[in-house]
Amino acid sequence: QNVLEICDFNMIFTFIYVGWEGVAYDSRVLIEIMVEPSKNFPFLPSSIKYYLCDAAYTNTREFMVPYRGVRYWLGDFCRWRAMTKEKKFNHAHAKLRNVIEHAYGVLKARFPILDEMVPYHHFNV
Repeated sequence: QNVLEICDFNMIFTFIYVGWEGVAYDSRVLIEIMVEPSKNFPFLPSSIKYYLCDAAYTNTREFMVPYRGVRYWLGDFCRWRAMTKEKKFNHAHAKLRNVIEHAYGVLKARFPILDEMVPYHHFNV
């Protein structure tokens, strides 16, 4: 089951969508949620704000993803070796986007059952 979450830089979840049945790409779930008014997707109020997304999504007016095919190693950033602007961007993007990974960790530490969830399969009989 697909789950889409948005959190702010204070690790507060501001939007959670659960319930997309079946298998779907993350970007497809996002698009469907955005076009359906009843889902109450929190569109950004300003053109200078962006949602930071992982590489499963595409760059749009409100969504910023890392450069594709650009790899970086943490050791490179300790010494700030000669890096391309794309690598620098991806590093900054990863540091900022890491907030949601920390939020997941806090949530799972608070509710350990989340780590032990078994897949739910709905069958009509």
